[in-house]
Amino acid sequence: MENKPKRSAFKNLLYPILLLVILFLIVEIIFSVFFYHRHGNEKLATIEAFKMAKQMIKGRRSSVNTDNQKLVRPNASPDVNRQIAEETNNSNKFEYEPWVEFHARSSANQPWK
Repeated sequence: MENKPKRSAFKNLLYPILLLVILFLIVEIIFSVFFYHRHGNEKLATIEAFKMAKQMIKGRRSSVNTDNQKLVRPNASPDVNRQIAEETNNSNKFEYEPWVEFHARSSANQPWK
């Protein structure tokens, strides 16, 4: 029977740390593919994923940020601020229609002046 030399303490620490770094890079690559299309705000996609999971667990009512509305209207109720923020967000979206390319949603019902 051969006597195998013992691994040093450095190698005992190096291999698990290296494994964790490689796993983190794999998770980062997978998350970055998802958040690339979402245009995340964070530098690392894993941080964006954790923030998104935290918001999902928290049960946030809408994805609209109402912080600016709270600054402008401090006396308004949270529901009013949320409604105004959602209307503002919806007014900034465009619809694609092949015969006119892109147009604003609200302009579909109004004639051009």
